[in-house]
Amino acid sequence: MIRAVSVLVFVTGMTRGAITPPLSTSEQVKNHWAFQPVKQAVPPKVKHPKWARTPVDYFVLARLEARGWTPSPQADRRTLIRRAYFDLTGLAPTFVEAQTFVADDSPDAWPKLIDRLLASPHYGERWARHWLDVARYADNKGYVGVGVDRLYPYSYTYRDYVVRAFNEDLPFNRFIIEQIAADRLELGEDKRPLAAMGYLTLGRRFLNREDDIIDDRIDVVTRGFMALTVTCARCHDHKYDPIPTADYYSLHGVFASSHEPKELPLLGKGSFPPKHAAYLKEKQSQQAAIDKLVRDTYAKGRAELRRRAGEYLGAVHDVEFGKMNKEAAVQLLTQRKLNIVSALNWQRALAKWKVEKHPVFLAWHGLEGEGNPLVKRAPDRKAQIKIYTDLFVEAERQWNVLRKMNQNATALADANWEAVRRVLYANDTPANVPESLAEGDRNSLLFGQRNTLRNLRSKLGKLAATHPGAPLRAHVMLDKPRAVQPFIFVRGSRGNRGAKVPRQFLEHLSPNRKPFPKGSGRLELARAIADPTNPLTARVLVNRVWAHHFGRGLVATPSDFGLRAQPPSHPLLLDWLVARFIAEGWSVKKLHRHILLSATYQQVSSDRVDYLRVDPANTLLWKMNRQRLAFEALRDGILRAAGQLDLTLGGRPVNIAKHPTTPRRTLYGFIDRQNLPALLRTFDFANPDAHCPERFENTVPQQALFLMNSPFLAAQSDKLREAAARQAPSGQARVKVLYQKVFQRNPTDTEIVEALKFINAATEKEQNEAFSQLAQVLLLTNEFGFVD
Repeated sequence: MIRAVSVLVFVTGMTRGAITPPLSTSEQVKNHWAFQPVKQAVPPKVKHPKWARTPVDYFVLARLEARGWTPSPQADRRTLIRRAYFDLTGLAPTFVEAQTFVADDSPDAWPKLIDRLLASPHYGERWARHWLDVARYADNKGYVGVGVDRLYPYSYTYRDYVVRAFNEDLPFNRFIIEQIAADRLELGEDKRPLAAMGYLTLGRRFLNREDDIIDDRIDVVTRGFMALTVTCARCHDHKYDPIPTADYYSLHGVFASSHEPKELPLLGKGSFPPKHAAYLKEKQSQQAAIDKLVRDTYAKGRAELRRRAGEYLGAVHDVEFGKMNKEAAVQLLTQRKLNIVSALNWQRALAKWKVEKHPVFLAWHGLEGEGNPLVKRAPDRKAQIKIYTDLFVEAERQWNVLRKMNQNATALADANWEAVRRVLYANDTPANVPESLAEGDRNSLLFGQRNTLRNLRSKLGKLAATHPGAPLRAHVMLDKPRAVQPFIFVRGSRGNRGAKVPRQFLEHLSPNRKPFPKGSGRLELARAIADPTNPLTARVLVNRVWAHHFGRGLVATPSDFGLRAQPPSHPLLLDWLVARFIAEGWSVKKLHRHILLSATYQQVSSDRVDYLRVDPANTLLWKMNRQRLAFEALRDGILRAAGQLDLTLGGRPVNIAKHPTTPRRTLYGFIDRQNLPALLRTFDFANPDAHCPERFENTVPQQALFLMNSPFLAAQSDKLREAAARQAPSGQARVKVLYQKVFQRNPTDTEIVEALKFINAATEKEQNEAFSQLAQVLLLTNEFGFVD
């Protein structure tokens, strides 16, 4: 449940337009399947055990046999190799790889194939993209204001960390801990795990509203790892799940006790690329321009405050003499275009100088005594202001003349004139405004240059994000020197504080919980989530992996295991997989093997009418589900068929939406959270504004129009035709090569006849165009865009 729905629940008691069911009872909470300890399930006995290849199959077959059903036959070997390649690497096999596997009838051919694909560096790229959906990954912050730098310059280090974590089969419990609290771990010289904290820090920034940023972090942690909608308790106790508002604000305190440092940490050895010196030179040049603008702006602003010192005296007099309230005083100062902070400084200084009987201001206060002889007493206040104005102007003139003659001068020779000058130049002069004021504050001396400074700093951020010599850094969080004491915000309002709460884990998942004693508590939070006795974490991950292989999880709601979630279709199978997953060291690769080596995974995807009528969603797994290629696999597949795909791992994001396109894998495309390219939206790309449990799957005309008319498809079709022409000079052979590159098979006789009929209908000059059109037609087919 997302934050917008939280508000809807509070106001109407409804979610997603559904009629509200009765609130959960304590008995329902106690007996809820997801909150039970993981069981060491035993594979059930079945009538036809010969079909089963792994324990997974016994659980599936038992459900089928209970209905009197049988599983579907095994898919052909070309279908299997395509299925495995796309599932594990997001890429199609080559024609030669497919033919070699088809011809290999040895019993260990399939396990060897799975092991080879799990060892491929492209496995990490495929499964990293799945996780980046969960992590709501993007390369910028979204809208944060006009002129404000939106880039995350080192976002890609998190993406590359995730790729490496999957490739190295980093135990998933360690993966959790590093993403929440890598800064609290003993990492040694290899600081690359610090990049894992992008999981927390690369979210949307909500115009820099801290509570909304923290809410987003609570959401991505609790839904991403435990499938609990904890953010529904921001304004009130959760309507269904055992999550009181106090638990929400306990977690709020954890993240409020952490901050993001201005200087992001380097990732250890190898952080400095070969072109680092060139990057530093350009960075220093740009920073020098910023520093000069800041210095010049402050100098100009302070000179203006000194020049108008007499006006500030007059304004202070008018406010005090007129006994104005704060609102009237601000209005007067605004009308006169005077700085409110400097005016307050003058008011405080004059009061102080009256007590101290400052010689320069005895006349101003009408006090007796030996004052500065330069200050004449005037008959009225207006004349007195004129006297001070002239004195300040003259002292400023004398000082400027002296400084031109002697840059090292520290004072005017005449003590009386020096006393006047010090009113304007002393460290505590009222003719100044603190540099600590934010640039966006109208009283800051930098206010008039704020947009220029934002643009210059934005360029500096872009330099760090794009220059090949920029060092590798991590977007991290660190504990604040002093942890925050969290309070409940009544109805979610920061201004309406309720009771204090400790920083601690969720009550329902930790009956003997204690407050987090160390720092912010992020490390303790991460360990509580990754604890093998936590009934949710491993179940959630196993279900996510299953869903990516079958198109649907054993639990249909991958990010909501609360009381409104439907129970698993195969609860004992889920627990068996989870128990093995934990026992085998939280190894995701071993989990893949358990699933992919099963007969269940290797079934055909063909429908059976009688089964389809009863179980249209294939909940009982009587066949494999046919799946449409996600946009990444579709685009990568087109580039690979055309021989253009760049398989280099890692690096800075690139623009994949422009034409001509980059040949890099789609994983490395720049994700603009604020202006997600229409191309990505058209093909159901994950919304990076929030945690994405699963992608929508829509079929809309824009998808077909892109594939038929886009310059990208036209260009790749030409490249595919050229690659085929290099391999096969004759028409029929060239048609075969096109089929081999696109479908990893030879064309049938009918397909050859139809293709040649189309090619031969073109004139000699039109032959190339005809082959390009044929190539594009093949790329448009369902056989290319779906995996059986």
